[in-house]
Amino acid sequence: MIFLYVIITIIILYCAAASVLIINGAREKREIPKGTPAIVLGCTVRKNKMSKMLIRRCDKALEYLNSDKDAVLILSGGREDEINRAESRAMFDYLTKNGADCGRLIMESKSTTTRENMIFSKEILDKLGLGNEAVIITTGFHQFRSGVYARRVGIEPYRLSSRLTIGAFTKNIVREWIVIPGLLKK
Repeated sequence: MIFLYVIITIIILYCAAASVLIINGAREKREIPKGTPAIVLGCTVRKNKMSKMLIRRCDKALEYLNSDKDAVLILSGGREDEINRAESRAMFDYLTKNGADCGRLIMESKSTTTRENMIFSKEILDKLGLGNEAVIITTGFHQFRSGVYARRVGIEPYRLSSRLTIGAFTKNIVREWIVIPGLLKK
């Protein structure tokens, strides 16, 4: 019975520590320099409809574009099939429909994971000579993992987090608890 309590205690302590990393990773503590490009991370598009989470990320991206007239957005996300548009295309359509200048939007449509979002977005940053800094626009629970991958490919990340409902936060933080051990060992 003591063994079971020890295991449960270890799991609880791990989840608490991981939650601190995730929540702390969502907050930007530095001033974002003007003109810093942003990488907007995609998420679910089903039957060509953007998820609420993706709409909130796009709304945050639009705020950023409107606050910095020199910034550009890399819209990162592939996952296209015969039914659904790529995440980057869905974001492009949404942002231009809501007033974004299409000349400030760059689509990255090859990635299917957060890791690939960073790899392919870094290639775009390098190709266009945009430097090694980028604002990562995603949902708060996703910032810690995104930041780890960004640093691994040579991007110095700043963070802007979109809003999230408590229910969605709870569901997604559990997923992050599961992926953190694999993320940290790589």
